[in-house]
Amino acid sequence: MQVWQRRADESSRQYQYFKNFLELGTLRTLQKVQEKYNKSIAYFQKLSSKHEWTMRADAYDRYIDEIVRKENIEAIKKANKENVQLAQMIKYAAGKKVQVIIDKIKDAGGDLEALEKITDGISWNVLPTLFNIATEIERKAYGINDDMLKLSITDSGNNDLEVSIAIKKKQILEKLQAEEESNSPAETQEAIGDVGMQGE
Repeated sequence: MQVWQRRADESSRQYQYFKNFLELGTLRTLQKVQEKYNKSIAYFQKLSSKHEWTMRADAYDRYIDEIVRKENIEAIKKANKENVQLAQMIKYAAGKKVQVIIDKIKDAGGDLEALEKITDGISWNVLPTLFNIATEIERKAYGINDDMLKLSITDSGNNDLEVSIAIKKKQILEKLQAEEESNSPAETQEAIGDVGMQGE
């Protein structure tokens, strides 16, 4: 039995008074109950004290708040799940479209005429995605992460393509220099030797 339910020593009329007090919500007062039933305020003060109206009302409020909180959490979870599923479907559809174009480019190889036909058939809306994929592949090939270089193209929606570039020049140069030295150490040493001889 919940504390806000009718007590054994509480008459049906007394419980009706309490229910009215309860249904007033957070703005409930004994004065509002007294105004409705036209009895003395002292009577309701005595009744409220005897049957612990305030304590029972607080317990009822907490119960309702918990129900609302759980319902809100479930609603948020459901909305998030639906949004994730929608995003995955959009990504899948876009990915399939882009993959078809990538496969055509691979099949064309170095055939410029074939590449030109493919280019003519590509919508401008797809180009930002293709460019970003190509940039990502090249970035990873050089071992350059997002902190060093971040470059992307987006469609602004008003017939313009927006290019965003963020570069940390020093880190990129150090990375590329290290790659060159590891790939051709002999050539690097030879070049250093030539400079040394010229200096002499």
